[in-house]
Amino acid sequence: YITKSPPISSVVFTSPDPIATFNWFNNNVGIGLPASGTGALPAFTTSNVSGNQVATITVTATDAVSSCTGPIMTFTITINDLLSPLVDSVLPT
Repeated sequence: YITKSPPISSVVFTSPDPIATFNWFNNNVGIGLPASGTGALPAFTTSNVSGNQVATITVTATDAVSSCTGPIMTFTITINDLLSPLVDSVLPT
């Protein structure tokens, strides 16, 4: 069976550089979030087919002018079988 929760709100990334771009990658599409994207993490409805599902999201900011990248940031999204999504704090790696 597939269980779902209310949608998770979009996560908007910010930078002191107003024209920076953000690329993100998700290592577990089983939570209902696409594998990758550019810009904000979209709002999505979680899914969980069994047990706890943990996804690690990796975000890289790139300066649009010089193409320099900032520090890689990661955070996790955990969907448990009781449908209580948990977004951990963002940590640099």
